[in-house]
Amino acid sequence: MGGRTLVVDDDAIMRLFLKRTLGSDGYEVKLASNGVDALNIITSSTFDHMITDMNMPMMDGVSLIKEIKRSRIYPQHHRMHRAAKRRISGEPMDRRHPVSAKTLQTRTT
Repeated sequence: MGGRTLVVDDDAIMRLFLKRTLGSDGYEVKLASNGVDALNIITSSTFDHMITDMNMPMMDGVSLIKEIKRSRIYPQHHRMHRAAKRRISGEPMDRRHPVSAKTLQTRTT
């Protein structure tokens, strides 16, 4: 398993949690605290996965995803989590269901 994963979240505790959890499963994890930092990292590195918070200062997760798609930083098709698709389309999101590490592994393999 494994791969390069970019975690984008303004919550330092969540970034650390995801880095430890994913790192223990063999993922190489790079961290960004907002969408602007993530774009700077993405332009100089490649990643197999990206996990992003939707609500962050400077640039939120929705704007980050839109900018990645607009600029064609990653021109190949990538799967987008259902919640992000709902947020972009304006559909209501159900925030009561966190994604477990096992679910994440299943969705990224």
